[in-house]
Amino acid sequence: MISNDVAKYWVKDNIVYGKFVDGALIDLEAAKDIIRIRLLLQAGNPMPLLMDIRGLKELSKLARDFLGSPKGLEKTSAGVLLTNKSIFVRTIGNIYFKLTNPSIPHKMFSEEAKAIEWLNKFK
Repeated sequence: MISNDVAKYWVKDNIVYGKFVDGALIDLEAAKDIIRIRLLLQAGNPMPLLMDIRGLKELSKLARDFLGSPKGLEKTSAGVLLTNKSIFVRTIGNIYFKLTNPSIPHKMFSEEAKAIEWLNKFK
């Protein structure tokens, strides 16, 4: 497991997991650090990603654009945003998907078990 100021990250069963700390504010520098850590954990291997955004408070436009770019999605075979039923968090997820239109298979889930089941298709 690797942590930084905004999240913790780990690999389990060939899926990369990330979980934002409560109140996380993601700017471009934080987004670049997220990708650096993810790529380090993956050690060059393409893997699906499950990112728990329930603690996310703010995602800047520059961060959003970077995370949805080819560099931000490098070595990611599929992506899931894990949300709660909060309208705020689900809105952030929907806006991210709509504005970045990721080039990989992507979905949003509120139940981790269902998210993992879907991601297992992309290992």
